Amino acid sequence: MFERLAAGDFSPALVNSVLLAAQPALPLLLLACFRQLLRARHMRPEFSLRKPEAAELERAVRLYNRACLRLDEIEESGRQLNSRWRAFFPLQSDFDRDAVDEREDLNAHVLHLRATIIRLRRVPLRRLRSWAHAISMRFALFRALAGYGAWIGQQRARHPGLAFIRCETFRG
Repeated sequence: MFERLAAGDFSPALVNSVLLAAQPALPLLLLACFRQLLRARHMRPEFSLRKPEAAELERAVRLYNRACLRLDEIEESGRQLNSRWRAFFPLQSDFDRDAVDEREDLNAHVLHLRATIIRLRRVPLRRLRSWAHAISMRFALFRALAGYGAWIGQQRARHPGLAFIRCETFRG
């Protein structure tokens, strides 16, 4: 059996069934290539931050630094207050409650700003990955299309009497 496969002796029904099964691949490959061409056309190979994104990143870094400084100030004033007055007044004062509320708000703000900074710093890498994916996908699809065309051409050259679909075989 393997000797027949190595020699290339296939029955016309087998070759015709393989060609029939591979026939839907051509329109799908053409559609995918066209879609990828349109998608890649709109992508620019520019990966840096755009002006609004750079301004937003600058603003977020500035606010983040200011919030961190304010948190440090609250911590320092809390330490000073604790060291001087806790020996005499062990109860919590209104200043401590206000400082705790402000600290919680600032911590939430710092977390939000940190997430914004991380997201904005990842934008150029995400653009690079997207562009590289689009370019490699385009080359892969066109190579698959060329391989499909070469395979169909080889099958037609090897078996010239066979067509993609023989309508006579399906008619009763």
